[in-house]
Amino acid sequence: MNRQPIIKTVQTLTISLLILLLSLSITLAQQNKAKEKIQISKDSKDSKDSKDSKETSTLVNQQIELAERLIKSTQEYKESLEKLAALYQTDLDRQTEKLHKKQELFQLGIIARRDLETAETEIKTIENKLTDIEKELGEANVLLVEAEAAKELAKLPPITTASAYRVVPGVIRYTGFANWSLQDTPILQKFFQDSFSRVLPISAYGQSNTHDRLGYDHRNSIDIALHPEGTEGQALINFLRNKGIPFQAFSHAIAGSSTGPHIHIGKPSVRVQ
Repeated sequence: MNRQPIIKTVQTLTISLLILLLSLSITLAQQNKAKEKIQISKDSKDSKDSKDSKETSTLVNQQIELAERLIKSTQEYKESLEKLAALYQTDLDRQTEKLHKKQELFQLGIIARRDLETAETEIKTIENKLTDIEKELGEANVLLVEAEAAKELAKLPPITTASAYRVVPGVIRYTGFANWSLQDTPILQKFFQDSFSRVLPISAYGQSNTHDRLGYDHRNSIDIALHPEGTEGQALINFLRNKGIPFQAFSHAIAGSSTGPHIHIGKPSVRVQ
């Protein structure tokens, strides 16, 4: 029996198998290298993602901590204002009682008009102080609402697109595209006057003593004392969106106070100290 053809066939098959095994080995080696590269790339990406995640988490925690500090400092500021208001009110009551007595003495011709006018001036001074304190309490309530909202907004994914419009319970935020400044306020005033035949109710224009004391930059912002869910508030919000003017609208009220709901026009206030 001639074995040569069989041997030759076996040899051919063996060579072919060796070539196939070699090719497979090379392919497997290439695949392993590719897998290693993918794994390295994945590990690198995971490491980068982990780093980014940690940085984001740190930033969120910082924002929450900042909001909590503002909430605390604002509450303390409110308490000091309330105590001061109580002292002025006690003084006002005392001075008012004295004035009544002096009015009686003046009618009897016992004291001069100058003495009566001096007492009236003292009362007017105290009333002005109480008015200023009431205004600062209102501004503090507004900032307290914004700080509490900032704490909740910090927990949400950051806004990364231009002209983003975000609505969460109690808060509407619109980043806008216009370069808003206080010099543009007359545009808002005209729109509101034309629409509702009354003056735009501005509760805070630019920087105030309250912003200074609490360390917030409000120099290029105004607050409007309108409820964002009311007819006038909704009309103003639509106007701001159409003009690309950034704003934040807050519908929460502070317990025991009528102040709180408002529309903040301009970029969010930034803590400067």
